[in-house]
Amino acid sequence: MKKTAEFKSGFVTVVGRPNVGKSTLINGLLGQKIAAVSPRPQTTRRRQLGILTLENVQIIFVDTPGMHKPVHKLGEFMNQEAATTLEDADVVVFLVDATVTPTDEDRMLSERIQALRPTPAVILALNKVDQLAAPDENPHQREYQELVPQALPLALSALTGFQRDRLLDEIVKRIPVGVPYYDENQITDLYE
Repeated sequence: MKKTAEFKSGFVTVVGRPNVGKSTLINGLLGQKIAAVSPRPQTTRRRQLGILTLENVQIIFVDTPGMHKPVHKLGEFMNQEAATTLEDADVVVFLVDATVTPTDEDRMLSERIQALRPTPAVILALNKVDQLAAPDENPHQREYQELVPQALPLALSALTGFQRDRLLDEIVKRIPVGVPYYDENQITDLYE
């Protein structure tokens, strides 16, 4: 791995409510499956790292449990796991389901993002545009943008890969200069 003075490294926390495609997105960005994907909500129960090392950047993606209204202790723990990862993020990717209007969980998560100090760079990733009649016309973008007005909005499809490369480019622009945290061949912090 070529390490220049301009080498960048940082943590990107991917947050959203259950079943918006967080694990699907991270798997797609890494080019391989490291996170469990299921139509059942709450498949991800603990944070998991996905490590992408390119020539001049190392991005540590943090896959988090979906933020939701907890009904038991496990739900409270999962929300705390997701909230804690926000505090250390260099970039937050707030992943939402573009096919529906914002939910209470989306609002709760946007409040947590807005309360972060210092405020990290935020990208509003409007996912599942492949399910819209016209992906360029997102009927709910304005409502989501009002939740995080400082965020860069970006329509994408984690499943099909539409605009995934553009998202990666925008993340790289926002990663700070730094040294690699992990060996260039490591792709996750869990057993592969």
